Amino acid sequence: MGTPLQTQVLEDYPTATNEQKLKVPYIEKQNGNILVNKEQNYGRAIAHYSKAIFALQMLQKSEDHIIPDADTFQRFTKEIEVPVCLNLSLSYLRLKDFQLAVKYSSQALEREPDNDKALYRRGMAYLGTGKISEAKVDLTRAFELTEGKDANVVKALQQLREKIQKDKEDERELAKKIIQSAAIYKDVPDAPPEVPKDQNEAVKNRFQSGFESTLNEEFKNFQKKKKYTGGEQRESTCQKLLRSIPCIGEKLANRFKQD
Repeated sequence: MGTPLQTQVLEDYPTATNEQKLKVPYIEKQNGNILVNKEQNYGRAIAHYSKAIFALQMLQKSEDHIIPDADTFQRFTKEIEVPVCLNLSLSYLRLKDFQLAVKYSSQALEREPDNDKALYRRGMAYLGTGKISEAKVDLTRAFELTEGKDANVVKALQQLREKIQKDKEDERELAKKIIQSAAIYKDVPDAPPEVPKDQNEAVKNRFQSGFESTLNEEFKNFQKKKKYTGGEQRESTCQKLLRSIPCIGEKLANRFKQD
């Protein structure tokens, strides 16, 4: 990649002059851009972008003070660190590696908190990992910064709204199944007459309390995941729980009722 001179600079980096070392982050950034723009080869582009970031870190840590002053440091941040982190976040998004997309868009935002591209890409990465609240914050801020004129941000917010609506519908469906199953046990006969009444009530209350705690945890886990993955298995688990304790009443049904 790059011109013969650029290739030589990269190969001779350990013995390169300070002036040549200052060029390395730019060379690697350019190589990454070529792979993204011309070939959409995000995997190879990531390798070059990562080298650009590493080369910049080496310059910053060098005891030779290769970066001479604060103004030069700010220029490198603006021209190398932020755009390369943005390109890394884009590349990882394309490869559906959402955790690393979050990492590099966050690094760009540490330098430029109101960078709308970084907010948009981190919002999309959060959406990919199911972190709805975080995605909403970032995408809403990106929408504000772009004044609603960025088509990608507008589309992302629409996807977010559809995801939220789908999650609500799935939660309601699960709640309905729980309520329907619970209704079977609204009229549970008491124990035989020979069992003392207070003992019978104590047993029922103990089972009721333990069941509610278990089922409540199951429902919380579902809400936390915000996905209806393994729906049949989850439904089966709830049904078994409900059928295992013959003392479910209106109180438990109401507890999981959705508007």
